[in-house]
Amino acid sequence: MADIPIVRTAAQAVRCHRGVFVGMRYPAGLRGDGIPLAARVFSVVDAFDAMTADRPYRAALPVEAAVDELQKMAGTQFDPEVVRIFTPLSERLIPRTAA
Repeated sequence: MADIPIVRTAAQAVRCHRGVFVGMRYPAGLRGDGIPLAARVFSVVDAFDAMTADRPYRAALPVEAAVDELQKMAGTQFDPEVVRIFTPLSERLIPRTAA
């Protein structure tokens, strides 16, 4: 399976998305641009999803609050360029309820 590019990319994203952009908790001490791009993107999207979904222990955050948190952590926990690109797209990820 490692010879199939899409599978290799997905495996890297899953393996590396829980770390911190500045290098803490990443496998093999990866940091910054050394972290696979798919993992940097997945990290932002996964965090946004976690913050904007209801949990048994708390209600979902509003999109604006989740985006604010991503922006606060850009450059430390998250790739700042990924956060910058993701921010205007975030509104499209929340389903709108019928009025």
